[in-house]
Amino acid sequence: MVVVLESLDERLSCHSLRERTLLVLFDHGLRELLEVFELSELTNGMEQFPQVLLNVKVSRPVDPNGEPAVRTAVCEAESALGKRGRVVLRASGTEPVIRIMVEGEDRYQVNTLATQLADCVRTAFSREA
Repeated sequence: MVVVLESLDERLSCHSLRERTLLVLFDHGLRELLEVFELSELTNGMEQFPQVLLNVKVSRPVDPNGEPAVRTAVCEAESALGKRGRVVLRASGTEPVIRIMVEGEDRYQVNTLATQLADCVRTAFSREA
């Protein structure tokens, strides 16, 4: 859930904001938060972007960020999206899969970048098979 911080600043006692991440620690839980705010207030101004999720099977569990070519591809995708999108690439904790998520304004760009990242991961880790 994305929350517009400005509307919460004075009502919540504890919050931390970092680029692309809002972490709100609730003293009394979500129920109390919803008693203070209407759901429409919490989502006011929220913009939903297209998102693509891909899973790439690998021969064994690996850290995708340990591969220079993959790190470079992620940086290039993040640059292409700028501040209006995000890229998450991580190893599954339960199976030999690399999870790729790309989110941004333009659906075509998001699909293209996710596919390019998946191809890069396959190439980087196929030689280990």
